[in-house]
Amino acid sequence: MDLGNFIRENKKSGGLSIEISNQVEKLWKEYKLDKTEENCSVISADFGRLGSLNIKEIASFEEEKVFKYESGSYDYISTKTKSTTDILWTDYQNIEPYNRQSGLYANGSSFKSLGNPILEKEDYREFVAKHVYNQNVCFAVCGYRFNDFYESITFGICLKTEKVDEFISKLRTLIGK
Repeated sequence: MDLGNFIRENKKSGGLSIEISNQVEKLWKEYKLDKTEENCSVISADFGRLGSLNIKEIASFEEEKVFKYESGSYDYISTKTKSTTDILWTDYQNIEPYNRQSGLYANGSSFKSLGNPILEKEDYREFVAKHVYNQNVCFAVCGYRFNDFYESITFGICLKTEKVDEFISKLRTLIGK
C-alpha cells in the first residue's frame, strides 16, 4: 500500500467534528476505570464515520494494572479473556479489513470471521462478531486522542463489563450509528 492509499483510507474513515469528539471524551471519562478489577472489559476504539471497536471481556489478569490513559501513550496489559467482540463500520469495497489501515483494520479480522453485515446503510456496512473462547493476550490500552487531520478518535477504556452495552449504546448515539 502506498502513502496515497494510506491517507485516502484514513480520510475516508474520519470525518468527525471536534464537538462530537468532546462529547465522546466526556462519555469516555464517565465510564473509565482507573485500574483493572473483577468483571471488567477493555474496549479499543479507532473510528470516525467508519472504524472499529474491539471489546475484550477479561477473565483474569496477571496483576492489577493502573492506567495512565495519556494521549499518545500506551499501558500494556496481560490478560486472559472470556470473549472478544469486533464491531466494524466499513465501506462497500471488498478489501479485507486485515489489508486496511486505522479503524478499518478491525483488529486483523477478515470478512469471513466477521460474518454477514448486520446493517447496510447507503454509505457503510456494520459487522458484529463475537468470539467466545479463552485467550491469553497482551495488548496496549491507549489514552483518548482526537486526530484533527483525519478527524478520527482513538481510545482505550477499561470499564465494568455490566456497563459495556450501555457505553456502546451511548457512543452509537453520539456518533450517529
